[in-house]
Order: sequence, then structure tokens, then C-alpha cells
Amino acid sequence: MDNSVDDFWRMIWEQKSPTIVMLTKVFEGKVNRHISMCIVNVKYTPIIMLQKKCEEYWPRSLSEPFVPSPKSSLVVELKSSSQFPEFVVRNMFLKQVSTLIYITSNKYFYIAANKEYLR
Repeated sequence: MDNSVDDFWRMIWEQKSPTIVMLTKVFEGKVNRHISMCIVNVKYTPIIMLQKKCEEYWPRSLSEPFVPSPKSSLVVELKSSSQFPEFVVRNMFLKQVSTLIYITSNKYFYIAANKEYLR
């Protein structure tokens, strides 16, 4: 997955996409309660089984630009981030380093994304 991040941002740049919608979580999984319930007189500790669904392809903070790959000519900067109960909205600038041209893109990340809703 991480080898597609540069291609993803190049596609956003070429198509001048103003909006990105993410319908999956970076990690998805469930708590496995059956394993620890079989042991008697042992403190209950659920086991969380996570599976990586996608790469983090956005900046983590306002002060840290994101470079998709070492050879990339693009840089992604986070300008603002707004947290809501069901989703996060991130406003980002995508800049081409050699020309200093940039486009603005809004990313909508649905926290409550669930496979049942995507059918």
C-alpha cells in the first residue's frame, strides 16, 4: 500500500481534485473476547485484532508537511482539521516544489465507516 501513496497524490495533482473522501479506517478490527474467557481465575484481557486497511497519506499536524515519497516533487500541508462525532474534515494544500503552484483539497474522513454501510 505504501508504494501507491506517491501515485495517489500525483493523481490528485493531475486531476486537480478539490475533494477526497475516505470511507475506511486506517486500521479495522474487533476485540476477540473468546480467548481470555476460557482461562479461569485470570484477569480478563481482551485481545484486539487489527488489520491495516490503508496508508496514512495525509500530514499528522499543522507543523509537519507530508512528502509522499523521497523522489516526489509534491508536498502536502495540513491547513486545518475539524473533528466531528462521525467524521474529520481536513483542509490541505498540495504544492509542487519545483513550481510553487498549489491546489487546495478538502479530505472527508468518515470515522464511523462500516462495511455494512458501504454495501
